[in-house]
Amino acid sequence: MKLQLASQAHVVFIAAVVLAIALLIPTRINVVDPDTGNLRVLEYDLKKRLAMILLLSLPLAVHIYTINCMVVGHCNVFSWFIASLILVWVVCFLILAFA
Repeated sequence: MKLQLASQAHVVFIAAVVLAIALLIPTRINVVDPDTGNLRVLEYDLKKRLAMILLLSLPLAVHIYTINCMVVGHCNVFSWFIASLILVWVVCFLILAFA
């Protein structure tokens, strides 16, 4: 089965690529050290930036798939997955609210 990607899903994919590129651009960020009150520059950390991109890739992939489902259809399994997640969320909320 070939995955047909809708134009709207392409737009979200391009936005995700732009976000990833923006995260990889080295920047100088000035922050105030709370202990001393002095201004210091945060160092560029490629590993942290790659970790952010990796962590963001899962929700972005879900967004792309969701938008594609809304346009193209054929989302029976995905809708059951989302319904199950909502059910688990409601049960956890009730347990926390009344515990």
